[in-house]
Amino acid sequence: MRLSQVTVRRNDNNTDVQMHLRHDRLEAFCGIVPPERPPSTDRMPGFSGMAGLGLSTIFADIPCKFPIIDLARFLASQAGTGSIAEVEARLEAMGRTVPAIDCEGNDIL
Repeated sequence: MRLSQVTVRRNDNNTDVQMHLRHDRLEAFCGIVPPERPPSTDRMPGFSGMAGLGLSTIFADIPCKFPIIDLARFLASQAGTGSIAEVEARLEAMGRTVPAIDCEGNDIL
């Protein structure tokens, strides 16, 4: 397990925030082929709870009230996709199968 320090742009106040993530989990995220999801008009806006859990499998320290959309944009750039819906699908897959991590990058069982 290796924690890497990354800079994530917080767009609501135009600042850069230093965060830590598990490099092996980022690689796993990038390797996920998201399932095909038909476009839905009845979904509530925002990310699902499972996608939020998926974020906690990658990032060791997400600041309180940090905009999830900025984390999604960062992950989209790392995975080479511009689709936030694809990022959400990948995060949901991570949230279902991978344990969350604590601030030191250890699995929370």
